[in-house]
Amino acid sequence: MKDHALVIRASAGTGKTFSLTNHLISLLARGAASDEILATTFTKKAAGEIRERLFMRISAASLESTKADELKHFIKLDHFDRDAAASLLGKLVNEQHRLTICTLDSFFIRVARAYSLELGLPLGWRIIEEVSAQEMLRRAIGESLSNTSLDLLSGLMLLLHDNEVRHSVQGAIERDVGGLLSVYRETEASAWRWLHPGRGLSRNELDASIAVLTEIELPLTKKGAPNKRWISANDKAIAAALEGNWDEFLEKGIAAKVLDGEGVFYNTPIPGPVTAAYAPLIAHASSELLRRLQEQTSATYKLLSMVSERLEALKLSSAGLRFEDVKYLLSERSLTERASEIYFRLDSKIRHLLLDEFQDTSRSEWSVIRPIVEEILSKASAENTLFCVGDVKQAIYGWRGGVSEIFGEFESGQWEVESRRLDKSYRSAPEVIEAVNLVFSDIADNPVFADRQEQIAGWLTDFKKHETDLSQLAGRVILKTLPEVQDDAEHEAAQYVAKEVLSLQELQPDASIAVLVRRNRMIPRIMMELKRIGIDASEEGGNPVHDSPQVAIILSALELADYPDNTVAAFHLAKSVLGAALGLSDYADDAHRHRVSFELRKQLSAKGCGTAVFEWCKVLAAVSGERDRLRMEQLVDLAFRFEREPGSRPGFFADYIRNTRVALPTGSPVRVMTIHQSKGLEFDSVVLTDIDTVLGKSVTRADVLLHREDPLGEPDRVTRYPNKLLRSLEPALDEMYQQAVAEELRESLSVLYVAMTRAVHSQTIIVPAAKNRNGNTFADLLISALAPDVERAADSILFELGSADWVRTWRSKEAGSSKQIEAYPLAFAAETQPRRAERRRASYQVDEVAELFSYVENRAARRRGTALHEMLESIEWLDGVEVSADNLSGFLRRGEVGERAALAGELSDLLAVPQLRDMFLKERYRNWEVDSLEVYRELPFSIMVDGELLSGKIDRVVVGRKNSEVEHLEIIDFKTGPRGESESDRYGAQLRNYKLALSRQFRCSEELMRAGLLYVDCAEFIQY
Repeated sequence: MKDHALVIRASAGTGKTFSLTNHLISLLARGAASDEILATTFTKKAAGEIRERLFMRISAASLESTKADELKHFIKLDHFDRDAAASLLGKLVNEQHRLTICTLDSFFIRVARAYSLELGLPLGWRIIEEVSAQEMLRRAIGESLSNTSLDLLSGLMLLLHDNEVRHSVQGAIERDVGGLLSVYRETEASAWRWLHPGRGLSRNELDASIAVLTEIELPLTKKGAPNKRWISANDKAIAAALEGNWDEFLEKGIAAKVLDGEGVFYNTPIPGPVTAAYAPLIAHASSELLRRLQEQTSATYKLLSMVSERLEALKLSSAGLRFEDVKYLLSERSLTERASEIYFRLDSKIRHLLLDEFQDTSRSEWSVIRPIVEEILSKASAENTLFCVGDVKQAIYGWRGGVSEIFGEFESGQWEVESRRLDKSYRSAPEVIEAVNLVFSDIADNPVFADRQEQIAGWLTDFKKHETDLSQLAGRVILKTLPEVQDDAEHEAAQYVAKEVLSLQELQPDASIAVLVRRNRMIPRIMMELKRIGIDASEEGGNPVHDSPQVAIILSALELADYPDNTVAAFHLAKSVLGAALGLSDYADDAHRHRVSFELRKQLSAKGCGTAVFEWCKVLAAVSGERDRLRMEQLVDLAFRFEREPGSRPGFFADYIRNTRVALPTGSPVRVMTIHQSKGLEFDSVVLTDIDTVLGKSVTRADVLLHREDPLGEPDRVTRYPNKLLRSLEPALDEMYQQAVAEELRESLSVLYVAMTRAVHSQTIIVPAAKNRNGNTFADLLISALAPDVERAADSILFELGSADWVRTWRSKEAGSSKQIEAYPLAFAAETQPRRAERRRASYQVDEVAELFSYVENRAARRRGTALHEMLESIEWLDGVEVSADNLSGFLRRGEVGERAALAGELSDLLAVPQLRDMFLKERYRNWEVDSLEVYRELPFSIMVDGELLSGKIDRVVVGRKNSEVEHLEIIDFKTGPRGESESDRYGAQLRNYKLALSRQFRCSEELMRAGLLYVDCAEFIQY
């Protein structure tokens, strides 16, 4: 059974993808048929990375004997060499369409198409966009409301919202229904009707019990006088009982003390007769409140059933489904209980199953793939294998259905599998790993979890102390507090974070930096502050395209087309160039505005959304900058994509634009994202902030609570969220609440673990100075673990490991190679942010003591170098151009005004030197005798070297073409500061790699190229 059924628990950075591709290559090398392999993961990006790694590693082995030997070791084959790798690569290229490496969603769609008739799906069904799904939900709600009597609807709404009147019934129902349909789908009706409150008092019994309170003898003061506090409390209890305000009756006063069993009110023991008098009313109040909770729960179920029935009908009539619908249908109909039936429908047999990120598998997903797992495990051998890898500590998708307990199914004893652990990091420096161990090794003793150890016990079981393979890598972990809040806490925190990023960039401008936050709302604040100080950054997952003012104008045109009386949209459009072009002159004139709205609708209908939006963008392009034009290109692409959705109103498209994120390509190594979005990524430096969120608090914002006797089973109890009072009245409600809190706490620990394991070198954790009053936030947890005895003063360092000299072991993942190696003959399209294949690590061997201390923290020199590069990169040609400090300073993206002016003046003086100015004149290339000269600045490239995808940017490339063919090419790399005496070897290898990359990019011989370093300060060009 060895390696035929293997389950791996792989901690962060321990080589999960590496292990999976080892297994995949081993299968292929041993002759496994491509169409009998299924490798699944959870994102298209992860699937693409697995496929990319597969081809790269086999390609590397086919070109180098050392790589072939390494691969032979990892795939455990006795005989495997370059020829075998080349043969395998050829086979794989020819059969890649038969090898299934995909997301689980993609595989389920394939299965569902094979079962379309049994599932009752119409021919040609498709997966719809989120905006279409939301519109379908609105339509289902609207049709459900129109078919419901007003009395029934009013009663439902009053029940759901505690007699609170809502201005928008449709909006209120959307909020109630939207997040609960998935719960409705996986539960039986009985799960919503489990609560059976006891019978309350009859009217006569109630009146009699209240009358007892009016006559009851209350305790006196120590002096024998009537006790005003007791009298007041008893009077309020009587009033609450008469009004039927049972919440107030139980939450305050004497009844509250009787209920919680304290037996004391205002330091006076509650007499037995008083307790006896209150007892029947407390029982009645409990019954009434629990009955109301059950009625709310039942009303929710009825509302969900009404909307769900109509929604399913709309999905079938429109042939449009969401991914969740596919998984639900496959799971509910139990059509995939036998693997042989699945194989017959798919016309292929799965003998080898590879499951990646298995901790994020949902119950419905597991129910579909389990028959395949059982089939393979029943006959595990060289012909039938299972490979499952994941990490329960990184299970952060419980909110979308992930159930980490499914991982335990493999180790339950029902199947014979081999289990392994990977806890040695190949990503992070020792300081980063030490901080991870300090936080999580003794987390059970952390004061934050003093009374919650049982709730996090399962998570703790899976954490083992981490090690790192990169012992020579330098790192730094620092925990610091924000300054005292002056006005706006979030705004000031964003400013502080931006300055921290600037400091990290000054340490090493090319190092990758991630800013990780808990809440999406902090991202735009941080992005704005980064932009304000001149740092270009990108947001993981992209940004809505309407962050461009020009796109916002087009959205106003769409909204006016959708609703002629939208005067806000009309005003915005009328004040723009597009408004003038569309003939909107007087937005306040109703008749005129209606005519323009009609014309807009006519254009959209006649030309289609894509063509109409494209024409509007052309009008705005003439007055737009580069960034706005790029955003408009993305808008046009979205418009043509949206046209594929039938029955699209202009307003729907506007919603689609607002809710769709598109990446804005930048060359910046700085990225801002939520912790969830960072999963699977790594960065040289990480700034972790916005972590003062209370652990377990979001349970209180839940619409419903669920209870599962079996974590993998269906919920057996559902209830609308019960407050603390209700939970005290019914133990089962408190059990449900505690189960929900435990799940959230475990997921919160996983979120923190993910955040702390993204960094390679540097981790900066920023927390508020003031302690949260609840005392159980992420920030409190980290301070208790890392700095338990340090005063939490404002703007101070509480904990630090390592130092800023980690940059001495940092090496660019770009082209700086120490030796010449043949590049792989694979052409990669240049990207703005190229993906790395195998991460280049530093050469940690220190030959001399002097090299150990070669790093000198000179931020001023680095700022100067960066600024000079920015200005030089702005120059195309200087022929006939008058250079001045004013026009140069406009290209500097950061720094104070005075500093920018000084640096621009310095470069202006340098460019007055003929030897330097001549480098930017066309006259320099007169001997080339070409038809045209092209200049590329900051030209991105990618090239394979020694098993690594090296990528970067070249400062300046001049290309001469004759008859459209490249005749000459010159590479110029800018250098500032003094010229070193021993730089020849280092930069020579770098420039040779530049030549290799550009020979493929421009499809020209290296013999046509020349390359050199331009030392700006001494105006000297050294050709290599």
